[in-house]
Amino acid sequence: MSSSASASKLRSRPRPRYSFNHRPSATKVPSSTPKKPLNFSSPEAQSFVTIHCKGAAQPFRIHKNVITHYSPFFSAAFNSDFKEGKTQSMSFEDVEAPIFGFFNNWLYTQKVVNEDGKRLQLIEYAKLWSLSQRFLMPDLQSILLRETQNTLPSSDAKSGSTLKDFQQYVYLVVDHQEDSDLKKVAIMKTLSSVNQNNIDAVMNSFPEGMLVDFTKALLEDCTQLRGWELGLGLGGVALSMKTENAVAVETPNIGMFGRHRRSR
Repeated sequence: MSSSASASKLRSRPRPRYSFNHRPSATKVPSSTPKKPLNFSSPEAQSFVTIHCKGAAQPFRIHKNVITHYSPFFSAAFNSDFKEGKTQSMSFEDVEAPIFGFFNNWLYTQKVVNEDGKRLQLIEYAKLWSLSQRFLMPDLQSILLRETQNTLPSSDAKSGSTLKDFQQYVYLVVDHQEDSDLKKVAIMKTLSSVNQNNIDAVMNSFPEGMLVDFTKALLEDCTQLRGWELGLGLGGVALSMKTENAVAVETPNIGMFGRHRRSR
């Protein structure tokens, strides 16, 4: 097939919307769904474990059979010969009490809601996702990933749940994996929020490492253009450079720069 025929064929293809090739996937590890249902009929089922969290005035007391039922992490800890197994107690200095409270509520109700029964904020879903990853609970991770994808950032700078807050949390606090679900969500949310009026402000606030991922995402979308599969690099990408007293002139086969400008 000639290059001109290939170009014509590729040009006729509908251009797909940005998909970030490696979409978030919450099925990376085997499901943690228990084989046996919970049962409280025996006296042993009435034993409790104690969880201490950062900033909590009182610890959380949770049925041992409930928390170990859903989390292999806690099952291993509280059924071991280590300190946690002997004391039936565990402390988390890096876990905020409200976030663990959401987790505790899910253990008993299977619902991800706040104290008022309402949806969480974006940053809260992200933090709870991190906990579920830590506690080896992929089923809960899957639920929280969907909620994170479907929840908009707050426009209130004081909320702690703006897009910038979410980006900072994902890239600087919790997720240092090169290819991770939360990073993909952060990139997709950033792409959907960028426009010609805010692009400078958005990009100048990127945390370390995010600019590379953001650029890769943009380039991936560009590979859907006709020039990529023909080996022409980013041919077909038109740069719109707004300069004073300039007129755009279409120039074919000029590689990455789809338009040149000349002064009047």
